[in-house]
Amino acid sequence: EESPASRLLIDIAVPPDIDPRVSELPGVVLADMEDLREQAHQNEAQRAQAIKLAEEITGEELERLGPWPLPFHIDRFASHLGELADQICQGEIERLFASLPELTEPQKAVIKSQMERLAERMILAPRRNMRTHRAIRSCPNAARCLAELFATDCGSRAANTNPHGNRK
Repeated sequence: EESPASRLLIDIAVPPDIDPRVSELPGVVLADMEDLREQAHQNEAQRAQAIKLAEEITGEELERLGPWPLPFHIDRFASHLGELADQICQGEIERLFASLPELTEPQKAVIKSQMERLAERMILAPRRNMRTHRAIRSCPNAARCLAELFATDCGSRAANTNPHGNRK
């Protein structure tokens, strides 16, 4: 015994070649390009829903698991960024004090403390964000991108620059 739709005819010609009346015959199903297009749209919509559901489930599970361990390269760069800021700050303090020899030691201490505080505050948010932002922590090129952004050598890129700061 044959099933109700034992023949499937697919007409991919534009305009259609198969007479639409064949679908009136028992056990015959006719599909044309418009039917195939509609099925493709339905499949696309189902895939989009499945992707959305998968992203929601993944997001919930990631939240439940808590923060991922910090990759070594990001942690190393965050530490290096602090060292770099301190080096820049100390260099500027030395230049300032050399240009103003009349400053007293208490004045120098206040200026040094304020400049060090300013340098730390300027890098606090970037360091915190690079240590906590999920996309940065999971990107294998994050340290290199951050090094390029901050124009520093943190061991993640070659220090191939000439004295004018251009890459060789």
